[in-house]
Amino acid sequence: MVLMDIQMPGMDGYQATAQIRTNPRFTYQRLPIIAMTANALAGDREKALEAGMNDYVPKPVDVRQLAAALLRWLAPQGSVPAQQAPIPAPQVLNTRSALERLGDNPQLYQRLQRLFRDSHSADVTALRAALEQPDLELAHRIVHTLKGVAATIGAEALAGLARRLESAILARDASLYPACLHDLDQEMSTVLAAIGSG
Repeated sequence: MVLMDIQMPGMDGYQATAQIRTNPRFTYQRLPIIAMTANALAGDREKALEAGMNDYVPKPVDVRQLAAALLRWLAPQGSVPAQQAPIPAPQVLNTRSALERLGDNPQLYQRLQRLFRDSHSADVTALRAALEQPDLELAHRIVHTLKGVAATIGAEALAGLARRLESAILARDASLYPACLHDLDQEMSTVLAAIGSG
């Protein structure tokens, strides 16, 4: 199975799917492709299916929706292990909402928090550099990804600030960049402190 991101640099998910489907080994039934996108707009599902994908899951990913899609296209591979009780987290993270999306899996939630810390802690610095160049395509890619992963771990304020900067970039309104970056930097520090170094 392929979990296909729609917004990718160089070649988007629709183009990648079209290329995959030209190979007779990767037919609709033999290689399921599930579209995954943060732009959950009306008509996106139909567009994905028309492009040759089998299914569609919006981001931030709700693990229940993803599991349902997987079960529609893959044979079950064993039972799901019993889950422990949800872990407490600082209020800056909407733990309840994040755990619901992750199927009440606290181990996965902790793993995603660590992955966020290790992979995205320098995003604001990278955004600032990209906007100064200016490389708006790179800046948009960084902030779009940050928006999605922040929402996935329940960092809702950070996701909202990333969405605000993304809108400013798409509107080419450079006057908004400094304030957006400042607020994003402050909230990123708060989220990283909430995640901690464990």
